[in-house]
Amino acid sequence: MDRLKSSGVFDSISSKETILKYYNYEITIKGQLSEKWEDYFEGLQISPLNPKETLLSGCMPDQAALHGILMMILNLGLELISVKRIEVQEGSLPNVQ
Repeated sequence: MDRLKSSGVFDSISSKETILKYYNYEITIKGQLSEKWEDYFEGLQISPLNPKETLLSGCMPDQAALHGILMMILNLGLELISVKRIEVQEGSLPNVQ
C-alpha cells in the first residue's frame, strides 16, 4: 500500500470521491414471487409487474451485493429479464427497509 501511495496512484483521489454511493436497483424476473420472499432477497421490495413478471427493487451498497442477489436468482432457477441501476445522490441516505 505504501508503494502505491508513493507512486502517485492515489494522488488524484480526493476525500469527496471516496464517499460511498448507494444505488437503487430494479431487477425484473420471469414468473411470480410472493412478498414472503423479501427476507430471502435481503429486504428488496417484491412487486408483481404483470401475471408473468416480478420486480425486485431496493438499495444496494455495491456491485458485490448486486452479484449476491443475482446468484440467488440463479440458484432458484429463475429467469432474469433485466437489471436497471438508478444512482442515489451523494449524501442522501439509502432507502433501506
